[in-house]
Amino acid sequence: MNSAIQKLIEENIDYIEAENFDAVYDEAMMVNHKLNIGELTDVFYAAGIDPLASLTEIPRLFLDESEITALVIPENIKKIRKAGLAFSKIEYLKLHNNCELSESCFHNSELKSIIIPDIMNEVPDECFYNCQELSDVDLNAIEQIGAEAFAYCTSLKNIFIPDDINYIADTAFEGCDITLYFHNKNEYAISYCQRNNMEYKFV
Repeated sequence: MNSAIQKLIEENIDYIEAENFDAVYDEAMMVNHKLNIGELTDVFYAAGIDPLASLTEIPRLFLDESEITALVIPENIKKIRKAGLAFSKIEYLKLHNNCELSESCFHNSELKSIIIPDIMNEVPDECFYNCQELSDVDLNAIEQIGAEAFAYCTSLKNIFIPDDINYIADTAFEGCDITLYFHNKNEYAISYCQRNNMEYKFV
């Protein structure tokens, strides 16, 4: 354990014992120039403490530089905050259908696959930006895809676009070599692909 994390834990031991991890991670964000917050998360899990059990949202940079590669999001977590799992080594993630995603929440992570939760009607801006290992995405009932949402996801080769889609940012798939699949009645998707010179196929 590096000295900055040890000091943070010592200074916040009352919060930790009370399982007030919102306060602990807020304190960590204030000194994050001295430590990677994911290292703090690793210390908790190594000690048999699951900070997610007493949170309602995944904090910013929760797994930054953490060694954790797989995670199950419990039902009490209602939101992954902006950059919550960014810069993580997370490959496998099990999400429940009522967990909201935020802007940049997986930015530069090593995530391989994702099913967008039912609660979402849009993929936020930069949500999966530069997730170069991401190869399998189920958009579920998404209606909108934000700016750079999948930009530079170089392993993402195919994606099915739902019938109810009504907006895709021109930069949503920037830096990707991808084919969009959709039903031939999806006039918006056809227009989008033609306007952006993207490969598309009907299913």
